Amino acid sequence: MIAKGKKAVAVFDFDGTLTSKNTTLSFLHYTDPRRFYLMLPILLPILFLYLTKIISIDQLNNWLCHFFFKGKSKEHLYAIGRDFALNKLPRYIRTEAMLKLKEHQENAHPCILATAAYDLYIKAWGDFHGFAEVLCTEIACDGRGNLTGKLKGISCYGPEKVNRIKQILPEFDAIIYAYGDSEGDKEMLNFATYSFYRRFDSNVMGHH
Repeated sequence: MIAKGKKAVAVFDFDGTLTSKNTTLSFLHYTDPRRFYLMLPILLPILFLYLTKIISIDQLNNWLCHFFFKGKSKEHLYAIGRDFALNKLPRYIRTEAMLKLKEHQENAHPCILATAAYDLYIKAWGDFHGFAEVLCTEIACDGRGNLTGKLKGISCYGPEKVNRIKQILPEFDAIIYAYGDSEGDKEMLNFATYSFYRRFDSNVMGHH
């Protein structure tokens, strides 16, 4: 929980904002390349249904979790996710975006990562880069430490991003900077004091 008080907070989307591409498919490939290619005949039609808005992001994610994660050890996939975050993700990161993140951090602004990316890898990346909170899509786990192949709750996307932000900023009188790039960031950008869509030209000086 971020402490109450009048201060500036920065909220960043991840895929397409801090990165040059969506990283979900890259992570799925990284976890099991052979299975990824075997699943392509099923995966491509499902992606088409999502892109044409026939199925929701939650339906898409539940399908992906079922095909790639069901029954697998959460601890093992978190280890793969850490390796992916530290060794694979750097090639996708936008330099301009990271400079803006650093600027907020140097001004002592708590930074929040709000993303539909999976917890299996994005928490490690967010922690490594000094985010105060990482709000993301979480995969459900059973009592034995294995992933169920379903989401825990719903995807951190659209209105859910605002819901999650409000949960960690209760009664928070803050100046909120938000950075996003897609339809899934619309509500977050509207909620913020200052919103930046596909740009990083904010003036953060003077807000503490």
